[in-house]
Amino acid sequence: MRLLLLLLLLNGFSVSAINQNRVLKLDFINSCIVLSEIQKAEIVNEYIIVADGDWLNIQTVSKSAYNSDKKLALQLAKKRNRVITKFLLAKGLKAKNVIYKYDLIERIWVHKPRVLESSVSLNNKSEKSCYSFINNQGFTARLHNGNSIVFKANSFDAFLSEKINICIEEYTSKIDFVKYGVTAQGDKGMLESQGMYNVVATCNGDKVKLRKGTHYNLLIRDGKDSKPFYAFYGNEKGGELTWLKKTNEKFTISTSTETGEGIEVIDEEEIGIRWESEVTVLSGAFSKLGWINCDRFYDEEEKITMNFKIESKNPIRVYVVFHDINSVMPARKILNGAYVISGIPKNQNISVVAVNTNEKNGTGEIGFFKTISKSTQKVEFKTETISDLEMTRLLDDVIY
Repeated sequence: MRLLLLLLLLNGFSVSAINQNRVLKLDFINSCIVLSEIQKAEIVNEYIIVADGDWLNIQTVSKSAYNSDKKLALQLAKKRNRVITKFLLAKGLKAKNVIYKYDLIERIWVHKPRVLESSVSLNNKSEKSCYSFINNQGFTARLHNGNSIVFKANSFDAFLSEKINICIEEYTSKIDFVKYGVTAQGDKGMLESQGMYNVVATCNGDKVKLRKGTHYNLLIRDGKDSKPFYAFYGNEKGGELTWLKKTNEKFTISTSTETGEGIEVIDEEEIGIRWESEVTVLSGAFSKLGWINCDRFYDEEEKITMNFKIESKNPIRVYVVFHDINSVMPARKILNGAYVISGIPKNQNISVVAVNTNEKNGTGEIGFFKTISKSTQKVEFKTETISDLEMTRLLDDVIY
């Protein structure tokens, strides 16, 4: 008896909870079963508003129509529900998120997953810088952007006399982040980055790890030192990269004086000169290879959620690029053409950038919208088809 009562209570709670979800009543003329463009937009707009994990109940037959002709109402409900399902599946919704329930007639219920898929994934890794050295000699890899990675002698799990091959991918600019899908998504929120790297070591053609208890150092020239930055490690899963701060490996600050020689022209005469400059260097230690990052969590008291509707011909990657912070965040896909981003700071200067590339024919799509991050703002724009060369130029223009 107690078990039966418990089941009834649980069932009552379930019904009560489901009744709190959103309801969309679509108006059809007579026996029409075709969705108009206005109705399609209504469905997408309502589905965007539905909270993660909740449901949208779409009603296609009114009570008055049911009372007028019950048999016809039942037929129309089923036909219209199948048309709506077909539309949603074409928009990228998975079939498991659409169900049919019955009261007087069949109703269609559309579930919004609690965790949405990212619209962004790693693609076309950047050009690698590769080096070779003997294990017992150590090595300093000097990278294109003036930064360095320092490996001490005997750092690798190999014989001391073995040759170690290191290949490093470097991502330091917001254009890099967008171009390659390497974003500042941390496991606990948005990050501000001073450089992301992928470090791979091999010996005799096989991957090799660091010796237990050893570490190597990332040195960032002229790094930002107004806030503490830490060592983060990247977790790549299904093409999506998430950064994790596993330890309190804080970057330290030091200054050094650099000297050099050059030639200066004075009154058409070349004169040799010597120069000195003070350089600030951030140094951080890493105890494993793979994806590494100099980062900090960007903590703001007021964070918001923004929705975007972007009209494009093909699936696109959608980024939120912060103008005043070295950070790019990925938007998540609600449906094809509808995207959302959560947990970003309010009132920041941003650009919403949507891109898609087609390597086969050398073309792509790009669209962008410059704005300020506000949860009440409605952001809608279209992408345009362009060539790969134009894509590179436009990314330089629109990413600040």
